[in-house]
Amino acid sequence: MHLDGAWLVSKSVIRIQPDLRNDSLRMLQSKKGIVFIDSKVPAVNSIVSWIQNVSNQDTESETGKNTDLLLHQQATEKIFDVIRSISVFN
Repeated sequence: MHLDGAWLVSKSVIRIQPDLRNDSLRMLQSKKGIVFIDSKVPAVNSIVSWIQNVSNQDTESETGKNTDLLLHQQATEKIFDVIRSISVFN
């Protein structure tokens, strides 16, 4: 599972992108449950803190508590619908 997928099912994730040059990659920076690191200097403390937090979390799944998941639930089916609607594939 990739970072965005893990976050959508309410898993704590860390995104490490030191010296980030493309601001569009900051899209998840302000989301709850994501630790975002874009600098080399504070990275060690942030990573250690994230590992401790993940280790201390309850083992119970929090799946479904992320409201952004609802925005993406039907994404795959919608993509298939678009592909099916193209006459070349009929």
